[in-house]
Amino acid sequence: MSCGNHTAEFRAASRRRTDPNLTKAARRWAEDEGVEVKNNGALDARVLASYQLQLPV
Repeated sequence: MSCGNHTAEFRAASRRRTDPNLTKAARRWAEDEGVEVKNNGALDARVLASYQLQLPV
């Protein structure tokens, strides 16, 4: 049994990959709403949540 730090293992195991089609649609929606988003990389969770709820960002 190890007494090392398991935080990194826990984080890696708990991450979920977001559906690429959902991310693409959320980016397009954000751009239409006038929100600056990167063309690649992680999408801000607030943008994704707003898209899913269709709230203004």
